[in-house]
Amino acid sequence: MPNRKDQLIDYINGEWSGENFKDLALELYESPEDIKLLLQLNMHDNPKIAWRSAYLLDLAHDINPSILDNYLELIMERTPKLSNQ
Repeated sequence: MPNRKDQLIDYINGEWSGENFKDLALELYESPEDIKLLLQLNMHDNPKIAWRSAYLLDLAHDINPSILDNYLELIMERTPKLSNQ
């Protein structure tokens, strides 16, 4: 059975659909562990995985604006180092 990180990568690499990602964000925003995994995937070497994980974080933030509050320092620290758009 794949671990959660592998499951998220499979979702991210799957068929692109705005509705699918909104549904996934609705599931993920309730899980602090999933948010941590998305933050890890946001630094992935594969630009598709990095960008789509950022998109999921953005959608989760739209649902619950405080979801990333504990990670603002990490996000600000990483931003200048990002090579992906």
